[in-house]
Amino acid sequence: MKISILGPSNVEEWLEKLGKSHDEVMVLVDRVVDSVISLEHEIVITPHKNSLPTTFSYKYKDLGGKKVFGVIPMDDVEFGITHLDDEAYDETINSVTWRNQPEKQLEESDALLVLGFGPGVLVELGQAKWFGKPKIIVVEEFITAKLPIESIRNLNVTYCKADDVERFLLEKK
Repeated sequence: MKISILGPSNVEEWLEKLGKSHDEVMVLVDRVVDSVISLEHEIVITPHKNSLPTTFSYKYKDLGGKKVFGVIPMDDVEFGITHLDDEAYDETINSVTWRNQPEKQLEESDALLVLGFGPGVLVELGQAKWFGKPKIIVVEEFITAKLPIESIRNLNVTYCKADDVERFLLEKK
């Protein structure tokens, strides 16, 4: 199974809004990484430098995780890719442009694991409706509030604690 890791790209700003320290969040990230590794899932990220998904990827690889796919808009001339970390993934999935990135990430993922909201994450969640309604697991310790119910009525969203991620990844729906 391929799990897409979604989270904020500007971690410092996000931590300030979340009201947690970097160390507190890294303990939680470690718990979630352990869950994904224990199930032998591969992960899919868009590897922005210093983003939470990129941090997750490094921890996942350091602890023996299976494989990391990086969704990279290799042909994009509008925004470029110099702000991406090319060491954070094992294999490239070319989304061609940034405008295609959310769709390509969803096409390549069996489930979405959300470690915090940000503008890019919200775009990816909104697009999930059109990609077979993948399982979306939002880890509660990484958010300040749940999404409005009217915005997720056509999505398969579940909220859970960091310690319960493994159980929710194992569930069929």
